[in-house]
Amino acid sequence: MLNKICQQCKKEFQAKTIKFKFCIECIKKHRREYVRNYEKLYPARAKQWQENADKEYRAKNKDGKIKARNISRQIKEKRSCEICGLEQNIQKHHSDYSKPLQVKFLCKKCHYIIHKLKKQKGGE
Repeated sequence: MLNKICQQCKKEFQAKTIKFKFCIECIKKHRREYVRNYEKLYPARAKQWQENADKEYRAKNKDGKIKARNISRQIKEKRSCEICGLEQNIQKHHSDYSKPLQVKFLCKKCHYIIHKLKKQKGGE
């Protein structure tokens, strides 16, 4: 972490890399302003974007992904990957979102590999 000074508000902040020029508060503020201006300049596009986002959200809800995610947060986490035994970067994996309590605990690498294999088979 690098200590830098925000070019917008002139406050000191910690940056992950040298590329960061603004603190997180200024970045969030800029994004909010950008969205508001975009909605004013392009109301039809903004409305279409919002409708698409709503459709995606409803589709996820329909599949049960969001419900499964909320239920899986209540499940006690294991401390190691079920495939390789690694104890860092543990993530939850749902093979079937209609069965939200059936969760596998995998490290980030194994989780990525499983999803990559599913894509190759045409499953996702």
